Amino acid sequence: MTNQTALLTAGRAYQDFRLWSGIGAIGWNLMFFTVFILAGGHVALSRALGIEAQPSVGMILLGLAVFYAMYAAVNAPLELLTGWAAERSFAMTQRTLRHWLMAYLTGVAGQGVMFVLGLTALWQLHQWLPGWWWLTAAGLVGGVSLVLALLQPFLLPPVVRRKPFSAPQVVDAVPPTLRSKLPKLVVFTGDADEAINGGLVGWGPTTQLWVSQTTLDKLRPEQVACLLVREVGHLQTGHRTLGVLVSSLWLSAGLAVVAALTNFGLNGGLADLLTLAVGMTWWNFAGLFVLPALGRRSVLAADRFYLAQGGDPRVLRDTLIALAEINRAQPDITGRKQQVFHPLPSLDTRLAHIATAHSGKNGGQ
Repeated sequence: MTNQTALLTAGRAYQDFRLWSGIGAIGWNLMFFTVFILAGGHVALSRALGIEAQPSVGMILLGLAVFYAMYAAVNAPLELLTGWAAERSFAMTQRTLRHWLMAYLTGVAGQGVMFVLGLTALWQLHQWLPGWWWLTAAGLVGGVSLVLALLQPFLLPPVVRRKPFSAPQVVDAVPPTLRSKLPKLVVFTGDADEAINGGLVGWGPTTQLWVSQTTLDKLRPEQVACLLVREVGHLQTGHRTLGVLVSSLWLSAGLAVVAALTNFGLNGGLADLLTLAVGMTWWNFAGLFVLPALGRRSVLAADRFYLAQGGDPRVLRDTLIALAEINRAQPDITGRKQQVFHPLPSLDTRLAHIATAHSGKNGGQ
């Protein structure tokens, strides 16, 4: 059996911190956007920049850029605390502050560009199609989400480096019938994190399977092969495509719903755009009560796929325990804590699922 005491001691504090810091970050974002709107900050900003009197594409771009710069500046201390200082205190990363800042600023800049250009495009679309802009925009948002999924392998932060996968002992441990179904294997380095991570990147023809160098260093070849087979299971059962499509549809539906609640109007220029942005922030928060359930189902299905392909249940069990120990997972997350914000089932749930699936398979023979 798993050493529950050791796992709980190592994992509970870390996972509780991640959970509550994540909830805190979401709450902070919601509060910042909502208070800014309710206090009339969006109107004051629009007037101060002269956008309300003379709205144009250039002025809308300026207003959105100023707002995002304000948001990023206010949000930076919280990101520093939860994204670097806390991870260092739990010994889960070796990143230097300079290393972290480079990745953080790159991410903020990329998100800022998407925020500014995306909302400006919605405003321009409203000028062209004042009656049906929201429906067209919902379709475009879904399409852009799919394009970004396709381009994901090429949208790398500068601190991450890729190199060819050169671990023949791992590939040899994959069942011969599945080797040809493996997507392109890539090893990535440069994140300086101590946790084991990786997975499917891209979508459709651009799909790749990324494995961190940390994973290769800390797991045995048969355990890495177990992870690869599970990822093939996600591909074979359509989980990757389903996840991309559901995320795209969720964003599209959210835009349509929020636009309807704001009476489809963007006549106020920057002020209405920021109202739309806060509505989408709340919609994405609502998704955290819905979408993780799909993730948990797909994880258990991938475990079953590994066993169905003749995988050794002991290897799967040992792999999951090793992941939990290295990543400092909390093995007994249950109830509401598991149902909200957790896309992965608990370790205990997965181990019990393996035992049930294996006994059922033996009983049917």
